[in-house]
Amino acid sequence: MEKKEGMWKQVFGTLTFCNRHKFLFLSTAIFLQIATFVGKELLQMLFRLALVLVDLPNVDQYNIRYFFTSPRSLFMVLLFAFLLAFFFYVEVFTLVQVILAAKEGARISYRKILRTSLSRLRDFSYGNVLLFLLYILCTVPVASFILSSSLTDSFHIPDFITEEVGKTMGGHIILFLLFLFFMYLNMRMVYTVPLMGLKAQKFNKSVRESFAYTKKGGIRLFLTLFLYEFLLSLLAALLLYLAAFLFTRLDPEGKLGIFHFLFFLLFRFTRFFFAILSKIGFLSLLVNTLPVEGSEGENAFLTEEQKYSKTTIFLLLALFVFHSTIALMDYMGREVNTDAKIIAHRGLVSAGVENTIESLEGAKDAGADMVELDIQLTKDGEFVVMHDVDLSRLTGINKKVYDCTLSELTAMTVRQGAFSGKIPSLQEFVQKAKELDMPLLIEIKPHGKEPENFSEILLKKLEEYGVEKTNPLMSLDISLMEGIEETAPEWKTGVVIPVQFGDFATENVDFYAIEDSSYNGYLMGEVQDMGKEMYVWTINEEDKIIKYLQSPVDGMITDDPEDVFKLRKDMLEDRSYYGMYERMAG
Repeated sequence: MEKKEGMWKQVFGTLTFCNRHKFLFLSTAIFLQIATFVGKELLQMLFRLALVLVDLPNVDQYNIRYFFTSPRSLFMVLLFAFLLAFFFYVEVFTLVQVILAAKEGARISYRKILRTSLSRLRDFSYGNVLLFLLYILCTVPVASFILSSSLTDSFHIPDFITEEVGKTMGGHIILFLLFLFFMYLNMRMVYTVPLMGLKAQKFNKSVRESFAYTKKGGIRLFLTLFLYEFLLSLLAALLLYLAAFLFTRLDPEGKLGIFHFLFFLLFRFTRFFFAILSKIGFLSLLVNTLPVEGSEGENAFLTEEQKYSKTTIFLLLALFVFHSTIALMDYMGREVNTDAKIIAHRGLVSAGVENTIESLEGAKDAGADMVELDIQLTKDGEFVVMHDVDLSRLTGINKKVYDCTLSELTAMTVRQGAFSGKIPSLQEFVQKAKELDMPLLIEIKPHGKEPENFSEILLKKLEEYGVEKTNPLMSLDISLMEGIEETAPEWKTGVVIPVQFGDFATENVDFYAIEDSSYNGYLMGEVQDMGKEMYVWTINEEDKIIKYLQSPVDGMITDDPEDVFKLRKDMLEDRSYYGMYERMAG
């Protein structure tokens, strides 16, 4: 792979190139926004149709195998996969052709691009679609570092999976090695989609050529791409800080709502514009380093006219109005939710081992509104506070909870980080919570060894331990919660949802505790319409904390309640434009 220019020259040349053709790239953004909108709507329609065909309200951890193996939904799933691959290809193919148009000083024909993209559907044979989907899946773990699509930008591995795996040193090492593997794989395949657009060739051939082109010089290419992204991010940050400075001069005390909205709008447009430049520049660097001369179809989409048509100008104005309207709606919905309960996940893990008395006391000191804990049934029919069925992670003992009596379990020492403690019984935990005046959110974790009358045993023990009915109960086991709701409706019951696509599986509970990656505004609206409550878990990153503090959720389960309280206080009191920028930037 030949490199005729130095790294810095390539990067600054790309930045200059992007600036010179910024209006062309904005018109491209219009086309891609329309294509992405159509793609998302079609994909959602197909998914909901597949649910109707198999008579399911959603896809979750319980029915996912049935959904993907049912003949009635399998065809729709394959069609969904085909369309996802097609729209992913259209987006990158369009960007490649726009880059070529800019280099030629000509105007792009989006109509021709779309027609050609449709004509190349034949390249997506069954085998090629499967391989291309595998490629798309490989981009998900490193989507923020490597080329991705607007259709897959929201895809990510749920945080609860990586957080649980990363709670041990071995898990940290595994996650790091997996990250390196996917980074390496993506760097070796980085030319794949550009080659499909440049040379009108099939996916498998493009993969082979990409591996050949990156056999040497891969590290230098990675550093060049990283340097470009870094400088682009730095430029965006400097522009926004300059804007914050100017707005501060105009409104020193931050009291003018119209200025706050204008700054919010400016931030949104800047982020949108620089996201376009990021993808354009990324692909431009790739196209410039490809030794491809006179590729088939290279000039097929260019026209000689260079001036912008009235249609393009109109669409640019329409894009501005559309984004301004969306920004106004978002801005008006940015009121800080001061009613949401801040719930300490397994207590305060920065004060003691999870699910121990020390972590409970730490949560009280941190000001948490409630403590979430996990309980399991022991061998002798009692309840212990423990998350894992396997005791080895925290105790180093290779035993299961259901094989141990309560006295055996409470004699064990648990260790996590610099902390150690004893496994508490539920009765002990409840008693300490009463002393601290700390409400509890009790998650029941069935391990599969419970007797048939488990719910009866549970309710009897809760009464025996003195657990007040103001403490909500929740579980992954929907039937267990529905049963308790039916036989003991005085208890507040909820369902824990780690993964969900579609509607709720049951309405016969009082609240839902949903993992962050499955939460969306549509589901929140459903919950409000039903008069129920919604909790989200496990929210630790600053940008997500801010997101949910500006949402109507009823509770936020977090490992860092002190950080949540600090951010909420800042959002309520800090009206400065610098603070506003830092919170929006995450």
